[in-house]
Amino acid sequence: LVMLLHCTMWFYKGLLTTGRQDVKPNSDSFNIVVCGLCKVKKLDDALALVKDMVGFGSKGKLLMFNDLIYELCNADRLDEGYKLFNQMKDLGVIPTEFTYNSLFYGICRRKDPNGASDLLREMCTNGHRPWIKNCTEMVQQLCFSGRITEALGFLEEMLKMGFLPDIVTYSAAMNGLCKTGEVDNALGLFRDISAKSYLPDVVAHNILINGFRLSGKLNEAQEIMEEMLEKGLFPSVVTYNLMIDVWCKSGNIEKAVDCLNKMVDEEKSPTVVTYTSLIDGLCGAGRPDEAIVLWHKMSDKSCAPNKIAYTAFVNGLCKCGRVETALTYYEEMMTKGFVLDTFSCLYFINALISNGNTTKGCELLKEVLQRDMTQGDDLKMVGLINKAVEVLSKDGRTSPEISILVEKGLISRAQTMGKKDGN
Repeated sequence: LVMLLHCTMWFYKGLLTTGRQDVKPNSDSFNIVVCGLCKVKKLDDALALVKDMVGFGSKGKLLMFNDLIYELCNADRLDEGYKLFNQMKDLGVIPTEFTYNSLFYGICRRKDPNGASDLLREMCTNGHRPWIKNCTEMVQQLCFSGRITEALGFLEEMLKMGFLPDIVTYSAAMNGLCKTGEVDNALGLFRDISAKSYLPDVVAHNILINGFRLSGKLNEAQEIMEEMLEKGLFPSVVTYNLMIDVWCKSGNIEKAVDCLNKMVDEEKSPTVVTYTSLIDGLCGAGRPDEAIVLWHKMSDKSCAPNKIAYTAFVNGLCKCGRVETALTYYEEMMTKGFVLDTFSCLYFINALISNGNTTKGCELLKEVLQRDMTQGDDLKMVGLINKAVEVLSKDGRTSPEISILVEKGLISRAQTMGKKDGN
């Protein structure tokens, strides 16, 4: 196709340079070639052909302009898209809703709410409506960039111009507010849209539940869950996962267990997130035996544990004093290619040492220091290293290894960091 298009372009350019009047390309001919070039992403060639077309006195067709503007905006060449947009209007080709929305998409990718508002006004004047997916994209992009005020201002502008955002767009704004810690403002927006006869869906409720969960407002998260049930909405797997974590954090383990059972009854398959939250909660509540049973149940359900699951389980077992059991799962974790993060590894090392397994603790400490994973500005890590070193250096089985680490400068570096930080 590319070769054919190049041959066609060569043929057209030959016609354009001969000046023959009996054989000349018309708008339909240019339309076919430009659209073909757009399909194979030869945008520079397409633009060059449009320029030749205008010079030849042809105004082209709507389809070729729409295709080329769309592809330019999709390639983040918005300025060229706008130039072509103005050119088509000058030629008397009237832009359609597709034309405007292609530009609108390009503006949204640029995170330019002012430019989007200006284009929306022009669209409104010409009787065109924006595609809501583009509005949602704009709000999401602004929120991800931390420009929440601009996102809300853009939504307000849409309303003033008579364009009604859908619940997906509002949910994007709520999610942005929650991620910046403004969960109360997210709730205010939620109440506001509910008063405007919108029906917030499960996703919108999940966003609020997660926002309150992350901000430590666990009672408020539970209230949103109850409100969702009162409205006749059915919780999703995400809802249940969030609530299991909420109930575990608030110490209401029985509710969390009931939640898992309810998921199974409703034929909603628990995920690794479901099991990890509940296993961590059971360990936190001092119920390691139930956590171990649930761990094996997770495997029986063909739900493979990931690094986060193993980390939570090993840490949780250590907190319950089941250090040797934790060591078994730590070794299993390693065989599957998962590695504890530095802080969790140092915590585990100290748990092993406190449990009398100084040999294994020293072995792991040596691995951590040789990987040079420690961070000198992290007081907790430095404290854990120094705590382990203090015990290991007094143990006859491990003190020679500690001496070697001192000679290599690995421990002295950690201790120096500790002194500088005032530990």
